[in-house]
Amino acid sequence: MKANNVATKNVNILENIDWSLWDVLRLIVRLANENERECLEGKLNCPVFNVMSKDINTIEHTATLHDAVTTMIKKGKGYVVVTRHGVPFGIITEKDVVCAIMGLGSLIKNLKLDMLASRPLIHINPMQTIRKAANLMVSNNIRRMPVVDTGKLVGIMTMNDFTRLFS
Repeated sequence: MKANNVATKNVNILENIDWSLWDVLRLIVRLANENERECLEGKLNCPVFNVMSKDINTIEHTATLHDAVTTMIKKGKGYVVVTRHGVPFGIITEKDVVCAIMGLGSLIKNLKLDMLASRPLIHINPMQTIRKAANLMVSNNIRRMPVVDTGKLVGIMTMNDFTRLFS
């Protein structure tokens, strides 16, 4: 019974206040922003250990570029950490691979992109939420996602954009 009296009393107090729709919306936005700020601060103060990937691609320094690319493809990751007797000392990324094969010149000069392009193209509408974009990128294991509006490319969402958003 006591809880009902408190709830009734709170409703009566609110009825006596002249709230405009804008006042209510401002209050909701302020509360949401405070909650989001607290949540973000909590995430920023969280140890890296809690969010880091523990499944790490590694390869010994005596391996070849072919071995590194094969490992990247097999594991679905765009890097391999290079170790020397188990101790990390370098990293090979997708960009390093691209730079290395550019020296091959004539071997890749006539290779058509329709054979190489990732398909189907995972994209998002510019009016979708950041949460939706993040979910699509994570569930499809992609770091870059074109933003398409009625068939027209209008932007691209990258993991770096998320990093800037939360920094």
